[in-house]
Amino acid sequence: MINSTSIRISKRNDFSTDYSSYLDELGDKENISKVKVSKTIKNINHSKIKDKSKESLEKPKQINCKNEKKTIVIGDLHGDYKRTLITFEMAGVIDKDQHWALCDGTLIQTGDVLDRGPYGKQIHELIEKLKKEASLQNGLVVALLGNHELMNLYHDFSNISKDEIARFGGIENWKNDFLTPEYVKYLKSLPMVFLHEKTIFVHGGIAPSYASFFDNIGEINEKVSELLADENTTPETMRKIGIFTTEDSPTWYRGIIF
Repeated sequence: MINSTSIRISKRNDFSTDYSSYLDELGDKENISKVKVSKTIKNINHSKIKDKSKESLEKPKQINCKNEKKTIVIGDLHGDYKRTLITFEMAGVIDKDQHWALCDGTLIQTGDVLDRGPYGKQIHELIEKLKKEASLQNGLVVALLGNHELMNLYHDFSNISKDEIARFGGIENWKNDFLTPEYVKYLKSLPMVFLHEKTIFVHGGIAPSYASFFDNIGEINEKVSELLADENTTPETMRKIGIFTTEDSPTWYRGIIF
């Protein structure tokens, strides 16, 4: 049986080191042991975002896996690296050294890693590292496109964190150093929808118009990949393509939210 756990991360991005109010919020709203939260925060509260070159030298420890095969689904992380680590560790996705700990389980990140907070790219790098580590344990990591990944691709920068722009030394430097050809290629490679254990995962939802037009979700991903790979698809033309921008598209549709 699949044990599915869904976690919604706080959208505050103040990056303060005072987590007392956050601790109360998690304990009250999520019914999570405050002792466990406190230990988790203590472990990573003062940790620095690691340099990728140093990180690649670290080898994940051998983990003892139970036959549980959990599925963890996490949505909008919005550049909040610290709380991403807190959430991943509390959910059992990573250990205190930020290595894969979910054994043969599945992590599905449903998009909106970018914008609002300054460390979206680092979160994607973490997800890709975990994807490699998970494969060694027969685990699976999937990252999906959210509307904010698409907004960055079609150059709607209205939600970029001011801290992120400052960190790069201005908007023009940010455009050159953040949206590199390699990173743009990575974003374009992400699927829009994912089917796992008879459940469809998507950032927004599948509107009736899309359900009736496409025979299966694979066709949606194929169409998105085809459009993003087309050399005629530019940031300007993307804004005019419905599957990327309209209210009934899979990353924007909110019609089935309860």
